[in-house]
Amino acid sequence: MSSLSIRSAEPSDRDLVSALLTNAQLKHIHLDWVPALDLLETQLFMLALQNDLPVACLAAPPEPITLAWIRVFAAAQEKNVASLWDALWSAIHKNSQAMGIEIIYSLSLQAWYEPLLNRSGFVRSNEVIFYEWIGSAGVLERDRTINIRRMRQSDLATVEEIDHDAFAPAWRNSRETLAAASNLSTYSTVAEYEQELVGYQISTASALGAHLARLAVRKAYQRRGIGRALVVDMLKHVARRGFDRVTVNTQTDNLGSQQLYSALGFQPTGQRYPMYAQSLR
Repeated sequence: MSSLSIRSAEPSDRDLVSALLTNAQLKHIHLDWVPALDLLETQLFMLALQNDLPVACLAAPPEPITLAWIRVFAAAQEKNVASLWDALWSAIHKNSQAMGIEIIYSLSLQAWYEPLLNRSGFVRSNEVIFYEWIGSAGVLERDRTINIRRMRQSDLATVEEIDHDAFAPAWRNSRETLAAASNLSTYSTVAEYEQELVGYQISTASALGAHLARLAVRKAYQRRGIGRALVVDMLKHVARRGFDRVTVNTQTDNLGSQQLYSALGFQPTGQRYPMYAQSLR
């Protein structure tokens, strides 16, 4: 692939990248709130070109500034995918180090993608696991001293604080990402306890059912029924809209969330996505 060239993507590449993503034989898209094409506005979106046409792309924009997730990798053809990956990853790796990024993560969502991570020195560090709830929300009760209300735009600064307090750095979302998630959600709520905003949830719905996409409670207020109140309220809400199936995902090392979901009747589906990491320090 001597004619291959690597460069940073630009907003003006939108149509070219859109065509690549539409027709790619191999495509990894991170579980994300931000459309892949919108990442063209960010740093660390690299293109591999032959004859001035993109044949592969790799994006790992930093969020927050010291870490990044691989959010997009696509190759037009399966042929030479390892060489395309190597060339793009080399550019991402070099530029990430220059920017001060300390660690890059990736989920492995398809079998073909995992060997690429392994060949570049990524190490499996966790797993995302899925649960499913099927039942009647009418039998569930919650603590009524916890006030649950709709999330407002003015809540986002506090919601971001809660998110960063509740989650390890790899799983934190920025205010911009949380705003995008709230805008795309079916039902977003916050929990108030003793006149303080202490938790939130964001959920979505589709023809396949409802999905609890995000749940967080300030550490100081955990184990007081706040997470349960948010989930029960969400289950009752989606049940009123005709949904009796709800999915959620968490991590294998997040035992607290697993205990909460199990107590509410969620069952493991067996679906699991490995999480990989590479330190750049």
